[in-house]
Amino acid sequence: LIFGVRMRAIAFLLAVYAIVTAVLGHDFWNFTNAAQQQEAAVHFWKNVAIAGGFLLLTVTGAGRASIDGMRAPRPARLSAAPRPDPLNARSRL
Repeated sequence: LIFGVRMRAIAFLLAVYAIVTAVLGHDFWNFTNAAQQQEAAVHFWKNVAIAGGFLLLTVTGAGRASIDGMRAPRPARLSAAPRPDPLNARSRL
């Protein structure tokens, strides 16, 4: 994740991992003790939030500063034709 190589695929896999960990590791619905249930619920929703961040990274990608961004092809810049100056009297003739 730090270097931005294969960012979308890795972020998606980490999102899936975070959801699986939340469901299997922090199953707050199975606790009978209120304190343990609350703690497991906090960790469950924390993992869901982390998965949401990874899914956002999956959709948006790493950006231009990443290795994936540097390897992506860039569109060629088109040179614009000079525009006539609206304040110049000769360009209106």
